[in-house]
Amino acid sequence: MKSIAREFRSAFKRRRLRSTGMADAVNRIIETNCVFVHVPKCGGKSVIRDIYNLGEHSYFGHAGIAFFESLLGPRRFRLSFKFTFVRDPALRCLSGFRFRQRGGFDLPGEGK
Repeated sequence: MKSIAREFRSAFKRRRLRSTGMADAVNRIIETNCVFVHVPKCGGKSVIRDIYNLGEHSYFGHAGIAFFESLLGPRRFRLSFKFTFVRDPALRCLSGFRFRQRGGFDLPGEGK
């Protein structure tokens, strides 16, 4: 019974996202049957562009795995391929530092 309630909540959440313009992102996740968890400063924008064929990455930000499970529902989530990319922590920290040094998201052409 718990599983049915979770599936219902997931369907409701997907329906609500349609009205926010995120329907394409949700549909791509469902069509590809894979969930990419974007870790900051690890090349995630390129992965999202190439795997999901989506332009600007402002859909789910850096949502955790629990978000995707609640979005897709337990059954679809369990059957999906899940992956992420990580990098050396020191290099990731240096990349974040340089990004902020150059102005971070306040740069022209970058989203906030």
